[in-house]
Amino acid sequence: QIKIKADLSMESTLSYLDMLEKEGLVLSRLENREGRPGRKSEAYFPVANSSFYIGIKFLAHRINGVILNLNSDVVFEIETQDELLNRIYEIISCLLKEIDKNKLMAIGISCPGLIDSKNGILNHYTSVIDKNIPLKKLVEEKEEVPVYIDSSTKTNALYYKLKNADSNSNLIYVYIGAGVTSSLVIDGKVYRCNNNNDGEIGHLIIKGHNTKCSCGRNGCLETIIGNSYIINKLNSNGVNVSSIQGFVDELNKKNEVAIAIMNDIVNSLGSVLLNIVT
Repeated sequence: QIKIKADLSMESTLSYLDMLEKEGLVLSRLENREGRPGRKSEAYFPVANSSFYIGIKFLAHRINGVILNLNSDVVFEIETQDELLNRIYEIISCLLKEIDKNKLMAIGISCPGLIDSKNGILNHYTSVIDKNIPLKKLVEEKEEVPVYIDSSTKTNALYYKLKNADSNSNLIYVYIGAGVTSSLVIDGKVYRCNNNNDGEIGHLIIKGHNTKCSCGRNGCLETIIGNSYIINKLNSNGVNVSSIQGFVDELNKKNEVAIAIMNDIVNSLGSVLLNIVT
């Protein structure tokens, strides 16, 4: 399986595995092949704490940082109570206190907004005034390890696919929160257009709607299914809620206003997804 997935010759595969074993990154063991003739097969397993990765994820009003070992186990986790970009260095510094930095393999950063993942540039992030921040370069120069940056929607889609490896190799991942974005996984790989900004479905115009969007246009999908817009619609129709959970509670109570909003959400999002798959 390793040979096939790595697309290497058997000789090269065994050579690399031997090198990894000598460096203490993997262990090999012979497996019994009960009832099957021939030599025993050799299985390789990662040495969990021989190397580590750091993951940074920007969330609503906070930043989450984790250390993962080679088994993808969370070794340590930390979280800030704000989403200021400069806090990323503080988080990395705190995480590195928990491990030997020489065992750090790479840092991955998941961030909302418009991301140039190929060059590691944060083109636009709503919580930051500056644009086109070379985040990959800045962190690599400071920490001296490879850094990978991508949009949170794409990393979430990839995570879902990896955790559900036996499911369909094609899927549409949709995130609905303060904004609305999506990501396509085709043949098991995250789809990317030339500028990596595909999936920004929140700003597609929906016919028959004219609510002003934060982007300056009227009738964007985000103004129908975005959290803040849902809350505002409820409040303006005499249903007082302060969070999206309040919307859920009103649906459970069969509130007519909440049900009408949900019907609009289903119809509008459904029409957009239908256009994507067809």
